[in-house]
Amino acid sequence: MYRQELEKGVQKIESMSSDLMWLLLKKEFFNTERDIYLCNYYIPPQTRITNESNPNNNPPLSPMDTLKQKVERYSAKGDILYLWETLIAEQD
Repeated sequence: MYRQELEKGVQKIESMSSDLMWLLLKKEFFNTERDIYLCNYYIPPQTRITNESNPNNNPPLSPMDTLKQKVERYSAKGDILYLWETLIAEQD
């Protein structure tokens, strides 16, 4: 996923959504003022609700709802960087 020499500065953060991947870029390693939370968000062709529920056993969250929750949480701890990946379905 990343080069071996970066291993001490990068930490994968578990996500409740398979459409979101979070990495923590540690400020001490990269010599930045704040940690950087890197989010890779896959946007499927059709909006869908994941089958995964949140820790409070509430109904399943959409990837966008999960993203909003994590941004609120991580923005208090560091800076946020988004990467978007979108597939556009072809029309016949």
